[in-house]
Amino acid sequence: MIWLSVIILAVVQGIVEFLPISSSGHLLILKELLELDAPGVRLEVVLHLGTLIAVILYYRRRLATLVIGSLRFEKSSLYMVGLLALSVVPAGLIWLVSGRYLEPLIADRRTGAFVAALLLWITGLLLLSARHAKGDEKTFTLKRAWWIGVAQGFAVFPGISRSGSTITIGRHLGLSAEAAVEFSFLMSIPVLLASAVVDFFIKNHEEIIHSPLTNTHYLVGAAISATVGYLAIGALVRLLGRGRYAIFAIYCFCAGGIALLWLLFN
Repeated sequence: MIWLSVIILAVVQGIVEFLPISSSGHLLILKELLELDAPGVRLEVVLHLGTLIAVILYYRRRLATLVIGSLRFEKSSLYMVGLLALSVVPAGLIWLVSGRYLEPLIADRRTGAFVAALLLWITGLLLLSARHAKGDEKTFTLKRAWWIGVAQGFAVFPGISRSGSTITIGRHLGLSAEAAVEFSFLMSIPVLLASAVVDFFIKNHEEIIHSPLTNTHYLVGAAISATVGYLAIGALVRLLGRGRYAIFAIYCFCAGGIALLWLLFN
């Protein structure tokens, strides 16, 4: 059962971390509906690191350009890095303010799944609104970075998709689909890293001794989430580049509705 939980959670993490359908919401719902054992915080950290590797590999050329350009003090690269850093600030502030209220809310697995199912409908509405955005700009500004960061902050609530909210806000702020997707994924790098660090050092106490998982479980989980995540990024870039937001919106409505019915009547 442990291996089954590891594999399912790794695949789900790889798919939904980047697709605009909320990874945290799906993990909460699946743990409740399928009665999966929660393998622990360290596995969640490893799966997040796997998806972090996926986005780094997918955007390796863009990241290399930014790193090399920054080391050479090129203004364009330094400006972009500064915008990515700025986008993390509002997300961090929202997390600090809401964290103390959110943790008790989702501590109960069933309550957390119920909240996630409801908020999936909000994600669906956001994605539908993106269909009406007509922006085609590729220039990133302080205003855009800040408000996209605010959108990212609200993804701390399970069921609100991080990529869905950031890409949608980027589109409404005038960015092209390609530019909004790229900025969303690039800004996910520090967030995924910070999430892994916080989970490991704050939540991971007794688990070091009592975890039933081995290093093999962690390595396989990371490899699966990284591979699936890489493929998911490619699929999302192609679909959103064609304006296929409705596909994900309909999915969120259906997934949220089915989960709610199951939770209410089962």
